Amino acid sequence: MRDSSVSTAAAFCSGLAGGAALLAAFQHLARRRALDSSYPVRSKVKPGELRAQLPADCPEDPQSYADIFRDVEQLIFPALTHWASPNFHAYFKICGSDPSVLADYLCSSLDVVGFSWVAAPAATELEQVVCDWMTKLLGLPECFLTSSPGGGVIQGSASESALCALIAARNAALEGLEGAAREEKAAKLVVYVSDQTHAIAEKGCMVLDIPHLRVVPVIRGKADTDNYGLAPDDVARAMEEDRAQGLVPFCLMPTLGTTSTTAIDPLRELIAVARNQPEHVWVHLDGAYGGAAAVCPEYQHWLDGAEGCDSICVNTHKWLLVSFDASLLWVKDRRPLVQALALDPEYLKNDFMQLAPNYKDWQVPLGRRFRALKLWFTFRRFGASGLRKHIRQSVALAQQAEELLTKDSRFKLFVKARMGLVCFYVAFGGRELNEALLRRVNESGKAFLIHSVVDGVHFLRLAVGGLEVDGWHIENVVGLLSNALTEVIDENPKWQELQRESFASAA
Repeated sequence: MRDSSVSTAAAFCSGLAGGAALLAAFQHLARRRALDSSYPVRSKVKPGELRAQLPADCPEDPQSYADIFRDVEQLIFPALTHWASPNFHAYFKICGSDPSVLADYLCSSLDVVGFSWVAAPAATELEQVVCDWMTKLLGLPECFLTSSPGGGVIQGSASESALCALIAARNAALEGLEGAAREEKAAKLVVYVSDQTHAIAEKGCMVLDIPHLRVVPVIRGKADTDNYGLAPDDVARAMEEDRAQGLVPFCLMPTLGTTSTTAIDPLRELIAVARNQPEHVWVHLDGAYGGAAAVCPEYQHWLDGAEGCDSICVNTHKWLLVSFDASLLWVKDRRPLVQALALDPEYLKNDFMQLAPNYKDWQVPLGRRFRALKLWFTFRRFGASGLRKHIRQSVALAQQAEELLTKDSRFKLFVKARMGLVCFYVAFGGRELNEALLRRVNESGKAFLIHSVVDGVHFLRLAVGGLEVDGWHIENVVGLLSNALTEVIDENPKWQELQRESFASAA
């Protein structure tokens, strides 16, 4: 999936003011792409170490680009965790491609602040175009196109998208109420999530002072074969219990691809539960990670029932080759969102306000970056076929990792690999041995993984999805895990005995 856009960018930059510095930056990018695998993945610096090496005060006189880039190489890069490394398997990766990086440069150089059409006509209309491209690529219903009463908008992150969805949902739930009546109902509103829902839901409730967040526990195998999806009957029961207590269910937030295990909540069945309530329950689908897979027709069934959603979020910066930050939020009806966030002071009024969207009214801040440009560059450079190729390659690499891990009888899968994630643990030794293994691997600098705990089980996550990752990297990280486990066990007689017992019981 390597792209030649860096050399194109270098040629482009060489003709601009400050071109020599820009050329050096893009040449550095090309070098970093080639050498990422040789750097320690997780920084070995201690807290405060970088700050101690930097001046306490801003320099009085200008400094050369040569000096600045030298310090980048010698000070900044050693203090980074290298997300772009093919050996980074911790969080869901940012897959920023060269076309996206170039577009980000152009975005910054243009100094566009696209809060309204008149402030940035191209930014506004290109955002409409790329949002509609994504709507069609994912197979979403036409009610999410910009020509409908709804449409799409590019937020910075899934957290911002969830916050805006909650703002719209609350506004819809309280529509027509004022004063004491509005406050009384607001105090009874309940949001429903599973215990696997991302923390963005809880943070959104904190920010908006929504008093009730009902966390519905998931039971393995009840709704999602083995990956801990949310059971619709449990949600229905929770809503019934809360309504009996005088509370008002108003928002349900299912997930397509949870962070811990890539669980898929059964969307159509959950929407049916929401629509069976006496009042409208807003359904916001968090597809920040897994939603991107739907660019491949074979995964679009995961979005069955999407026409019943009130809002949907998909991050293009997680799996669709766009650099951070670019989270797409679609709403089926834009009015609750716009009514809640629109403000039009005199200095922002203009003759075009009713003729085109003012995206300032679709988000919390006024100012907004020209994010559509990097989606446009990326989608044009790779095409839909290139996006699908990347998704399918990530899935295949995760399956390869699963197969290699299961060849070592000391490892067990926590759930079956799905999308670009493999969840596994050491078959004996419990949390203590798993933590020791994780620490040994991460401290080596040769790979970076993280853990999670679900259903009381501590396990390791191996996330796959980077542009530069291939089968050799997967073989390497699995070999590293096996060798590190051998080293850790050999250093502790207790674990040696547990290993012997495990082998004996399996014989």
